[in-house]
Amino acid sequence: MKELKLRLSDAEEDNVRRMLEDTGLANEGDLINNAITLLEWAIGERKQGREIASVDVENRKFYKARLPVLDNVTDFPRPMGRA
Repeated sequence: MKELKLRLSDAEEDNVRRMLEDTGLANEGDLINNAITLLEWAIGERKQGREIASVDVENRKFYKARLPVLDNVTDFPRPMGRA
């Protein structure tokens, strides 16, 4: 097993603690593993040509995720007839 060492600002550390409390996760490792799983899924969806979004079911609205790293995912199907 490999160890990962992170340098966090006080604000980032506070954010990690808040996310642990909000999710009930036991430790930072569990939080990182869940974050990696979510990012892996999002990358896979982008590779399929899909957008990542939040859905407001009651108001029937979609809000595209603003995660710049997903803009770098380019290996997805292009519409026919376009380069």
